[in-house]
Amino acid sequence: MWKYRLTRLLLFLIFSSYLIVMVLSNSDRILLSTNLLEKFGWKKVEKISEGLYYGSYADKQTLENYGIKTLVSTLSPSLPVSRELFKSQKKLCHHLGIRFVSLPLELRPTPESPGFQNLLRFLRSSPKRPVYISSFRFDPELFKMLKSAQIMQDQTLKGR
Repeated sequence: MWKYRLTRLLLFLIFSSYLIVMVLSNSDRILLSTNLLEKFGWKKVEKISEGLYYGSYADKQTLENYGIKTLVSTLSPSLPVSRELFKSQKKLCHHLGIRFVSLPLELRPTPESPGFQNLLRFLRSSPKRPVYISSFRFDPELFKMLKSAQIMQDQTLKGR
């Protein structure tokens, strides 16, 4: 019982700290420097290939700056910690006329994990570009896996 309560408390603290960062980073006054947000992976976007980007939770400015046509959310709507973020991201995409696709990933995806394989299948199906793959926070390991998979796909296409 205490493990369950401890887990819920930890998830609540993570979610609360994320919301605080989001509120402070979107205020009119600059309360948190962009460098600090990027350092912790809260506000970072990296280019995987032409028209394909990966980054932390996408805001309106990011989506508009990159001209995103499709947003792939890796958040799980079934997890309490990401449910509200998922809903707000879906609402934002609807408001901006951006295609919203939900492909939740495991907590620590590997190249063989089902969630990651579903994401790769979707990307190979030629979704409307530019595509933004959005996660709770920027994960360098996931970025490396996406970049590696994209390079292999590009080399396969050139060999044909």
